Amino acid sequence: MFSKSCNYAIKATIFIAKHSLEEKKVGFVDIAKEIDSPQAFTAKILQILVKAGIIESVKGVNGGFYIPIKRIKKTFLVEIVDAIDGDAVFHGCGLGLSQCSETHPCPVHDKLKVFVMN
Repeated sequence: MFSKSCNYAIKATIFIAKHSLEEKKVGFVDIAKEIDSPQAFTAKILQILVKAGIIESVKGVNGGFYIPIKRIKKTFLVEIVDAIDGDAVFHGCGLGLSQCSETHPCPVHDKLKVFVMN
């Protein structure tokens, strides 16, 4: 359904949110370790998430990645997916099936259709 990059981005965002709730910032090395992703690849994903406004970063000794507490409850999966994979997943089958349609829907067709129509 989602690309490997998107899966890593989702895992990273959840990890960062968890630490942010404890008012802690987390470094990209720790994030890469947690999500089992190469450091350079993780750094690129985090850069995209910062640019999209999903996470924030602070440089320096006490720096790292975080999500402001107010923003955590307003962060939606669709934002992460759009930032990493674009909106193509919302125009095709959510499971990647070629035969998915209104007349022959896949198991998640009706659930994902709600997001596409809004």
